[in-house]
Amino acid sequence: MSEARTIKLTASCLHLRNKAMYSDGQQDVRGMVDESIDTIPFFCTQTCDCLGPDNEPASPQDCKPGRKCYTKAE
Repeated sequence: MSEARTIKLTASCLHLRNKAMYSDGQQDVRGMVDESIDTIPFFCTQTCDCLGPDNEPASPQDCKPGRKCYTKAE
């Protein structure tokens, strides 16, 4: 059996998700994402698309404070 990969979660928009968050318990933390994932597309739960409500990309690099649609996790 292979060892679990160590992940480093960083704060992101509450609405940013990827499918790994539904299948890996380590990543199922709302408002936190593993930015090292570059093979799984992210999506916005407000639009259910790879673009946010402002038609900009939904990604850990883009979904940060200062963006109009950003929602901080409480």
